[in-house]
Amino acid sequence: MLSGRRPPRLVVKTLAVTFMTVFVLLAVVFVVVTFSVREQVRQAVTTSLESSHAKGMGNQMRHQALRCQKDMRPWHQHTEKFRSQA
Repeated sequence: MLSGRRPPRLVVKTLAVTFMTVFVLLAVVFVVVTFSVREQVRQAVTTSLESSHAKGMGNQMRHQALRCQKDMRPWHQHTEKFRSQA
C-alpha cells in the first residue's frame, strides 16, 4: 500500500540535521566533562601526594631529631661528670 511512497525530502534532511546536531553536542559535552574530571582527579591526587610527602618528611625529621637527642645525651652526661669533678 505505502511501499511506493517515500517521505518528503525536507523531513528527512531536517531529521538528519537534528540527529547530527544532537550527536555533535553530546560528543562535545562528553569531551569537556572528560577533560574537566581528569584535571580535577589529577589535582586531587597531586594534593594528596604532597600532603603525604609533607607528613612523611615531618615524621622523618622528628625521627632524626630524636635520634640526634639520643646521640647527644651521653655527651651531655659525660660533660656533666667532668664539671662536677672540677
